[in-house]
Amino acid sequence: MNEQLQPLKKPSRAAKGRTGTQDDIVYAHIFDAILEQRLAPGTKLSEEALGEIFGVSRTIIRRALSRLAHEGVVLLRPNRGAVVASPSVDEARQIFYARRLVERAITELAVEHATAEQLAQLRQMVTDERDCFARGDRAPASGCPANSTSSSPRRRRTPRW
Repeated sequence: MNEQLQPLKKPSRAAKGRTGTQDDIVYAHIFDAILEQRLAPGTKLSEEALGEIFGVSRTIIRRALSRLAHEGVVLLRPNRGAVVASPSVDEARQIFYARRLVERAITELAVEHATAEQLAQLRQMVTDERDCFARGDRAPASGCPANSTSSSPRRRRTPRW
């Protein structure tokens, strides 16, 4: 787990001031790591290890894990700790069905209100993404857009698993 959370070392004081309480910071980093699949379904989330990584107490880790469990992203197992939730095949289908509906509606609204310049930028992004995909290049460091939206606030909430 330490390797998956390595990029999530304790944020700087400047970052803390902008993003909220320690609970919020820890919650957001773990949530993003799960969404970005740096923490795979079934991964055990040790309170002690997370506390060391973020430089916070286990109480803060417990509160963040409790929030994640409430949203269905993490499972809290009595006397066994927390693990990243593993959606069933049926739950995954439901999530993808809902996403298709929502993303289509969002796309239609965006297109209705976009300027010609914005539409041209979107078309270029799609072209760039297809080029990266065709090359098999999905690394964010390479400049390919496929994984470059990790800090996007729109991805903060996902359907409950």
